[in-house]
Amino acid sequence: MLSDRLSGVELCPIKSPPQKTSAGLGLPVLLIP
Repeated sequence: MLSDRLSGVELCPIKSPPQKTSAGLGLPVLLIP
């Protein structure tokens, strides 16, 4: 259960941050990816 939550949290940030970062900064998103 713990490993499941950690894996979901690690996978989520990878797909979620890009959208939030692109909306907030935009440039960092292009440089980070």
